[in-house]
Amino acid sequence: MFSVIALFGMIQLLAHLGYLNINLFLYWDFAFLALLIAIGPIGIYSYLNIKKKREMQYRLPDFLIEIGDSLATGMNIFEALKIAEKGNYGRLNPEVKKMKTQLSWNFSMKEVLFDFADRMNSAIAQRVVIAIDKGLIMGGNTPKIFKAAAHEVDQVNQLEYQRRTT
Repeated sequence: MFSVIALFGMIQLLAHLGYLNINLFLYWDFAFLALLIAIGPIGIYSYLNIKKKREMQYRLPDFLIEIGDSLATGMNIFEALKIAEKGNYGRLNPEVKKMKTQLSWNFSMKEVLFDFADRMNSAIAQRVVIAIDKGLIMGGNTPKIFKAAAHEVDQVNQLEYQRRTT
């Protein structure tokens, strides 16, 4: 922001000294350019964050299905995360590694899941984590819980894709 003000000030100084002939329309052009320079990086940063979140949400069903399949074979959640860590989930891989690391530091599964949902900053991730947590508390069939959560995320992803294409 300071660079925009400095640039505008330099142009004013050059106009005052007579090196530039500036009319009213040129002032508006410079003001518009200054606005673009000030807002552009914020827009790019926001776009990249949205793209990252979308890519993570797109890969989330694969991750949840793999966890569910590993749990169905009799593994505990830590072993299932160790196996899932070796998978390719794109931008979700660092989050999987963080989850495994947190479990190795004796964080509770509830803390790990809610931290993951907070880092992902997505409404669907929050819903899925709450559903998985409630299922784990009730002691139900854990693999089915993870697979049902994966199915829900997949349906949301398909709906969002249909909205974007129409």
